Amino acid sequence: MPTWQEEFPDYSVADMPAIPPEWNDVSWHNDACPCFEMGLYLIWIDYADQVNSETQGMPRFGVASDAG
Repeated sequence: MPTWQEEFPDYSVADMPAIPPEWNDVSWHNDACPCFEMGLYLIWIDYADQVNSETQGMPRFGVASDAG
């Protein structure tokens, strides 16, 4: 079972887009939604239904650089 499913058991598998194999699942239950790492980037994929989102009104997909 992928980490994001363990950390976010209420997140619908049907709502998760296909994740490229080179993305590392770094999801943690204290985050607002599942998170993946690819190189220097972190990618968050929020709930498809904004009712379940802790960040309502924000885009569903977020990207941040981990570069120093």
